[in-house]
Amino acid sequence: MGVEISLPSAPVHVTPGDSAPCVVVVRNAGGATRVHLRASGRGGNWLSFPADVIDLEPGESRQLTGRLRPPETAGPTGSLIPVTVTAQSDDGSARSSAATVVVLVAGEAVSAAFTQPTGALVRRAGLSVVFRSDGSQQVVVELTASADHGATCSATPNRVPLEPGGVAEANLVVIAPPVWWTARARTITVRLGWRVDGGQEQTVTAALVQHAVLRDSVLVTIVASLVLGILAFLIVQRTLG
Repeated sequence: MGVEISLPSAPVHVTPGDSAPCVVVVRNAGGATRVHLRASGRGGNWLSFPADVIDLEPGESRQLTGRLRPPETAGPTGSLIPVTVTAQSDDGSARSSAATVVVLVAGEAVSAAFTQPTGALVRRAGLSVVFRSDGSQQVVVELTASADHGATCSATPNRVPLEPGGVAEANLVVIAPPVWWTARARTITVRLGWRVDGGQEQTVTAALVQHAVLRDSVLVTIVASLVLGILAFLIVQRTLG
């Protein structure tokens, strides 16, 4: 019989530069022994224990609360980093076990929302998006805007500084190819991708209904002139006849 080890089944959330607890349970399923704990994997050096060596009696279990301390450079935000913990008995390699915990590299809490997620346009429209921070550090939100149906979309500014607990706003300009009078209105989806300090991209969307327009003022003028000319000709013919 060997030693058994268990770790949290759910990802442990931790912010770079901060720390989070990670509970390790070791059970001795054999005779009295001394157990050595070791962390490995991509985030192995992030995890430390209050004691690396513990003595266990037969059938005894011990719960240890380790600390995960990723450096400030860890990331990007949203990354899942495996950490494997091995319990090795002094009795030999036959009495060892390992378990892996997944560490989620958390980021500063930032949310984004369009002030008006729906609207209308003919050729051009403006949208505003508001960012809110519930974090404790200043962050920079990087923006990437796009739209479908051949429309172009740009965000100003495309890098938004956000203070702890603060609110910031960015403006989007959408320019779409015209929908002629013979076509039906269509819905253009505007997509804004945003990253906090280069982390994992998140998105918010807005929908704009584009209405049809006449081709241009020159065409309107020509048609109107032809109609007026025909009417004038008919009036003259009727008068002379």
